[in-house]
Amino acid sequence: MLTLLLLQVVFSQKILDSPLEQVVWCKSETFILSAKGMLYKNNTSEMPKLISNFTIREILQSEADPQVLYILGDVDTSYVTQNCGKTYQKFKHEKTLHDFRLNPLEAHSLMAFKEFRCNATTDNLCKEKYKKQYEIFIEFQIVLLNRTKDAIWDKLIELPEIPDSRIVASYLSDQGHVQVSYSDDYFKTTQLLRNNSYGFYQTKEYLFILIDADPFSKGYDLEVIKQGSLTPVELVLPIEDHQKYTFTVLDTVNGSIFISISHLEDMPKIMNIYQSDTSGTKYTLSLLNNVRSLDTGNCY
Repeated sequence: MLTLLLLQVVFSQKILDSPLEQVVWCKSETFILSAKGMLYKNNTSEMPKLISNFTIREILQSEADPQVLYILGDVDTSYVTQNCGKTYQKFKHEKTLHDFRLNPLEAHSLMAFKEFRCNATTDNLCKEKYKKQYEIFIEFQIVLLNRTKDAIWDKLIELPEIPDSRIVASYLSDQGHVQVSYSDDYFKTTQLLRNNSYGFYQTKEYLFILIDADPFSKGYDLEVIKQGSLTPVELVLPIEDHQKYTFTVLDTVNGSIFISISHLEDMPKIMNIYQSDTSGTKYTLSLLNNVRSLDTGNCY
């Protein structure tokens, strides 16, 4: 026998100072952030004085511990609560930090980027696209990596031997080479994955690294590192003499990769779609001359 229960949910109304920007649920508490940076808790503006006296840019909720919230200020002061807002701890940081990223496996690891100031006339390693550096807050300690293009907490989290603290980064080395490396100790030491690269993209099973094409080709090549390996392997397409200019990873299903590749430099909308074997390196052609929007990625 089935019993039908009719539940009634009653919403209270609150007039915000500006349009709604963000809503975060933390156990029985609700945090509402307005577009002007005002923070409301449980539909009221009765926040502790230490929180209510400054403008907030963003709220980050930890995946590792949903009771941990980072309330990021728009200047040089932010707060963290370990218990959904019962108590708060203040921490200071440089006001130029942006793009904060939480470690999905460690509640107290927070990464952020800032612009790296370099002198183009005296620093031969100063390149426009590598003027970023990032700072990591580990128990509110700061670690720096200069001339960074990108950095992420490792998403290959299904292997127990990979530490929760692993970071993968693309940056300009002291020797002037753009390389992709990882570190398990916040870049006190590094392990090189690929030298002379343009950057990387990571899914839960694969790490993709963009490199130059061989000397006899134009465009670029793509290498892949499968979960559990540290050796990049170049993609093997059914027609090897094709130039490759853009790559779009469409999906990864049961170990197979679906990837869209543009082979025409002057017609980037026209792409072939390939499917890999379970190694992620050998491909077969699935769809020829597929036309995709460069803005939305949708097929026509």
